[in-house]
Amino acid sequence: MLSSAHMLRGSVLFLGCIALLSSASARVLPVVKRTNTTCCGYKLVNRDNTRFRYEHVIDFSSLKSIDEVTKAGWEISDGWQICNANGKTGQVGWASETTVKLVRGEGLTLTVPGRQSPTANHFLGAEIVFPYLALGGYWEIEAKLTNVPGTVFGMYTFHGDPWDKPLGWKDEQAIKVGSSTLMKGNQHVSAGMHMANVHPDTGATFRADSPFPADPSISFHKYSISWLPQSTCPALDQPSASTKYRHDGNLLNLPTGGYSTHPSRFILTHYTNGDPTFSAGPPAQDAVITIKKVRAYFNKPNKVGNGACPTKGNFDCTVQLACGVTVS
Repeated sequence: MLSSAHMLRGSVLFLGCIALLSSASARVLPVVKRTNTTCCGYKLVNRDNTRFRYEHVIDFSSLKSIDEVTKAGWEISDGWQICNANGKTGQVGWASETTVKLVRGEGLTLTVPGRQSPTANHFLGAEIVFPYLALGGYWEIEAKLTNVPGTVFGMYTFHGDPWDKPLGWKDEQAIKVGSSTLMKGNQHVSAGMHMANVHPDTGATFRADSPFPADPSISFHKYSISWLPQSTCPALDQPSASTKYRHDGNLLNLPTGGYSTHPSRFILTHYTNGDPTFSAGPPAQDAVITIKKVRAYFNKPNKVGNGACPTKGNFDCTVQLACGVTVS
């Protein structure tokens, strides 16, 4: 159990990530398919046979051009705010497509450029968005983080509340890492990984921290979010509603509530807002995070509704019929 003092030190990283996303309706997405058409879906055999309809796996390190990333449906954000602003100065991270590059044999790099003016209103950063709106899923990334001080890396699910006609959803489930506090904390932020759930209705934040067992900037490691929305259909034999976070397959300390219930997007960000009590920065030199691979199993919102029993033609995929996969 984390002490209240420990929770307070880490709490600054848990502010809601107000990402200003472009309208997904303008994008033409590839048709999402099940890899094996004889399967009705996929069961995660080492995660209590949790089942999801769709699979999306992309190995960035095997691609030859950035065009292959966008053709796979990923959105490279450009021209809007990344996450929360500096509370004192109003400075913000700012998404730019110029900060996302494909390095053949390595992966997709998300860069916060070095030597940006500390007095700038916007600090360039990087953001990429998963192709599909989801209602429940498992997302696993293989990534090498940065130890260049002054940035924050985030992987999270974020509510799909439409900007043109907002419904008031507040859902967010996140792992966030400050590059200035990878292995050693400071007076403002605890060391390691910071997990947060934002309650979908009240906006209350539930938090937990976990230290890194080794420096994550030296080599690639796997990070995952496993989100299972509430279901009132025990006949489906799904595990109970929860969100769990893992590092290299090891369960991290978990927030005790605030699980998302609304359709959400999966987003990867790397940014700074110059706040010495948050991200610090901007960095003195280029801070680079490399995403090697993303593996996802998920449901689309029209397949399993919150609190609604799936019916035949919706999600009648039993444990016996689903194809088994093993995740980290």
